[in-house]
Amino acid sequence: MSTARTLRRGHTRTTEDLRALLQAAFVGELLAPSEEIWLISPWVSDIAVIDNVDGGFTGLEPTWGAREVRLSEVLACLTSRGTRVFVEVRPDEHNRRFLQRMQAQTAAGTMEVRRSQVLHEKGLLGDRFLLNGSMNFTYSGVHLLDEWVRFDTDAQAIAEARLAFRARWGQG
Repeated sequence: MSTARTLRRGHTRTTEDLRALLQAAFVGELLAPSEEIWLISPWVSDIAVIDNVDGGFTGLEPTWGAREVRLSEVLACLTSRGTRVFVEVRPDEHNRRFLQRMQAQTAAGTMEVRRSQVLHEKGLLGDRFLLNGSMNFTYSGVHLLDEWVRFDTDAQAIAEARLAFRARWGQG
């Protein structure tokens, strides 16, 4: 049985597969938060990751209301539920707004940010999944550009990624 799914999107066809995958991953996290979440993306924007326009996910966080929920809000909610969030980005002006929103919404010590001028890897890692591929966590990455991502639930792949991320941060 396969533990991974690969999605490819091209600019010549419209697909919501990437957004639906992100939504499913974050809804799963809100239901059963990971101890750690790693967001690795050279460029990151405060993209909508949960479509709550119809109010269907209001039970996850009643204060959100019927609207699209942004990445910073979901990560901040996870920190309030005990998840430590690690974010690695390039030291680029583009990332500043997202990082400011995150830092304004999270308690001290619940989020760590690392900036790397040579960062090219992209991924999202929780306790039960690894999402990696070519996609930056930006509007263009999710909706416009030719991208591929792999969503993996294999315990060994998750453990290897966590060890690699921790080693880069001097924790391994």
